[in-house]
Amino acid sequence: MMTVRILTLAAAITAATTLFGEKIDGEPGAIFRLRDSKIKFQAIVDVPGRRMASLTGDMFPDPANSTWSFRLGMSPNGIDPDISGSLKTSFDGSGAMNCTYRFVCGKDCDLYDMFISGFFPNDLLAGGRIVADGGRKSADLDVVFKGRGGILHGDFSKLEFIDAKGVCRLTVTYRKPQKMAVRDARSWGRSGFGLYQYLLEHKAVKKGEVLELPFTISAPEPLEPAFERRVVKRGPDWIPAVFDKEILSGSACDFSKLTGIDAPAGKHGWIVPKGENFEFEKLPGKRQRFYGNNICWTLPMMSRDRCRKLARELVKNGYNSVRLHYWDIMAADGVNDGTTIPEKRLAGFDGFMKEMIDAGIYVSTDLFTSRRIPYRSIGIDKDGHVPMDQYKQLLLVHEPAVSNLEVYVKQILTHINPLTGRDYAHEPALAWYCLVNEGNSGNLNPDVMVKLPGCKEAWDRWIKEKKASDPAYAKVSVNFPKSFREKDLDSAAARQFLRFIETRFDSRIKKFVRSLGSKALVSSMNHWFNAPSYQLIREDVYDYVDDHFYIDHPHFLGKNRGYPTRCKALNPVADGYAGVPHVVARRLLNKPFTVTEYNYSAPGRFRGAGGILMGSFASLQNWAAIWRFCFGRQEERVEDPNPYRITFHDTWSDPIMRASEYVFAALYLRGDIAPLERRMPVTLSRRKLESLHVEPVYTVQNFPWSSMSWYARTGTEISEKRDADALFDISYADAYTMSAPMARKRIFPALDPSAPMPPTANGQIGIDEKKGTFAVATPRTCGTFTEKGVMSAGGLSTDIGDEPATVWAVSLDGAPLESSTRILFAHLTDVQDEGTVFIGDGVSCLLKWGEPPHLMQRGTAKISLAVDGGEYEVWALSSGGRRIAKVPLQRDGGALSFVANTARDGNSATWLYEAVRINVK
Repeated sequence: MMTVRILTLAAAITAATTLFGEKIDGEPGAIFRLRDSKIKFQAIVDVPGRRMASLTGDMFPDPANSTWSFRLGMSPNGIDPDISGSLKTSFDGSGAMNCTYRFVCGKDCDLYDMFISGFFPNDLLAGGRIVADGGRKSADLDVVFKGRGGILHGDFSKLEFIDAKGVCRLTVTYRKPQKMAVRDARSWGRSGFGLYQYLLEHKAVKKGEVLELPFTISAPEPLEPAFERRVVKRGPDWIPAVFDKEILSGSACDFSKLTGIDAPAGKHGWIVPKGENFEFEKLPGKRQRFYGNNICWTLPMMSRDRCRKLARELVKNGYNSVRLHYWDIMAADGVNDGTTIPEKRLAGFDGFMKEMIDAGIYVSTDLFTSRRIPYRSIGIDKDGHVPMDQYKQLLLVHEPAVSNLEVYVKQILTHINPLTGRDYAHEPALAWYCLVNEGNSGNLNPDVMVKLPGCKEAWDRWIKEKKASDPAYAKVSVNFPKSFREKDLDSAAARQFLRFIETRFDSRIKKFVRSLGSKALVSSMNHWFNAPSYQLIREDVYDYVDDHFYIDHPHFLGKNRGYPTRCKALNPVADGYAGVPHVVARRLLNKPFTVTEYNYSAPGRFRGAGGILMGSFASLQNWAAIWRFCFGRQEERVEDPNPYRITFHDTWSDPIMRASEYVFAALYLRGDIAPLERRMPVTLSRRKLESLHVEPVYTVQNFPWSSMSWYARTGTEISEKRDADALFDISYADAYTMSAPMARKRIFPALDPSAPMPPTANGQIGIDEKKGTFAVATPRTCGTFTEKGVMSAGGLSTDIGDEPATVWAVSLDGAPLESSTRILFAHLTDVQDEGTVFIGDGVSCLLKWGEPPHLMQRGTAKISLAVDGGEYEVWALSSGGRRIAKVPLQRDGGALSFVANTARDGNSATWLYEAVRINVK
């Protein structure tokens, strides 16, 4: 049954707080506790087509009025019910909570079902009974599932949920008889019971129609409001975290030598793809990896002095590349044709490129991100500018839009930088082009896309040709598709059409940049809609495959980019996929793979683990390049990061994001982790993908078994035969349906299903999904992530007590840690700005960002590292590597041990340490 989650009930019982962002059986929602059990209510809508929809505005809390507001977003089959509404709560004298759901329909729409669902866990009610209307009807709530889904149904005014001891745990009452059903949720794999309170069934609703469901919840204990606010304030638990304005050259935080940067950029010729690796054309056979940050908005055009300082600091922070993003909107800002870049801005760009080149930094750029295009500049008689996402799709079908892009691109690539004497088409440091950022065909819904100039005409020509040449299209409708997201022939044909127009556009622009003399590598289609057949575009057109992913990307519950927001804020190792990002499903194993945007976003409290997690994973998978999003918006941040508050993605003013880059650079750029030798390819047949067929999934979001990617390089390959040398290869039919337990059994047939996974194939990574712990142990880098207690990784042992933390050690001289003369340690807890406001437990629901100073959460870690003798000193460091004070050191047999304490200095938190071997001969 197609279900759409649009709201969850926020409530709490005495002595318990609401758990925002938690999961019950994999579904997110606001949950309330009844003693030790968790209960959830949520509103559900079925729309025609019966596919799960998504949210544009989950829950918008208004604590002052005890109200949650919400909006239902677009369903995957292209239907937007446009339903908004609210849940209002109030409390009577007895402590019972009165709830009123109110729904407002924004347009005429056919609905299948609409109901309020309550979920009650097995441990609360199993063995008890449900009693309706004082005994008019009742049913047992079985301890063991007996194969019956339906338990009780009818029109009732009162339901009593009684536990196995005969105690009424919860009572729900209604003003008038309400149609409802109680089901055993174990019938579809959940451990508990479900209550469905129907508002309507199989009904068309009208624009402006209002639907309401009032009811009352009571329990033996008084109910309490759930709108608990938490404000981060400096004090014993939160210590100011101050940044140095720059990294001290030669210090333990200067990674310019560790990563082997080789300036100037371009000295070894163009970057070329060789299988799944990048190489320099003048250094054949030597793999080259790239790691960096996104430089956005006006930063690629700022003053020469700032560009020089930026380049210097980027290199010291461990980067050897940058991606230019969102700069096109600034480059052509205020220009009438939306295309011409003023000379002053081009001159700023020239200075930026010169400084990057001289520092040894390679550059990637979008050819279109967000440039504002006047309608009339592309032949549309209309005032204003084309919406960004519509222009991306216009490029696929509208000739004047493509010509506009070519004019802009030619202007840049034929421009000669007077500081280098080369035009950008012949600049090997400008090494990668993304044609269109996040512009996959199909990102727009059909009802929007069909209105774009040229779209309907392109479809009519294409479907006419297909019907004339391929009998498989005989039953496909000639009308423009109503959905790109159904599992039927019409939608399958639509996806083939989308592949056709995407291939045509991408091939044209790639040919165009080649005609200008550029040898830069080309890719595109790096986010959103991804039919399985799109792998053919990546195979046939692109030089490398690119994608994006985020851990804890915010969901904006009100207006876009406004408050409040929600992120999962869950332990990334324990969150379903063992920290594996979904992008493994789009990789081609025969081409270099890059990620031009990733982040472990703020305010997620586990973001300090991003460096060791993704540095390890990217190394094992042998990804070719990665860029974090992003450095930060303001140019002045280059001079001093301290005045700028922490936001979702800005790296330079976030202490734990910045520190994470060091361990990433060591693991990935220095190559402390070798790639996995075995592969797990999803074998895709070209014949199958090119033919009209209903795919197993309409868009590839993830492989259900992707957590197995810690054991073999994962991706797809276009082939008509299976791979005999693979750890195991997966057929097209199985790829999107095989579960993680099924894959686990195939890889480790003798392993007990309840046992933790073994270390990775190279023995360097240990993951325990159930405990949510991660350890990496290499000769030169070791690290741990856990929420509490003792862990070890190689010669590194840590005891972090009860405060979640990431701890790692990196050898700075290239020697193994046990004999290294210089080691950088990090102890990363959480960091938030003063005055940041959350609602509920944890940091999942953000009501308001704070302002500097940054505050680091108090935490201590007992750190021990095995060494082979010698004398050491340990220093507490500033963020830029200055030695602040010696830290007491103990020698315990063959190990050096010290206590890391974020609150050791009241003036500024401490999160970095340096161990130095002294009296070295």
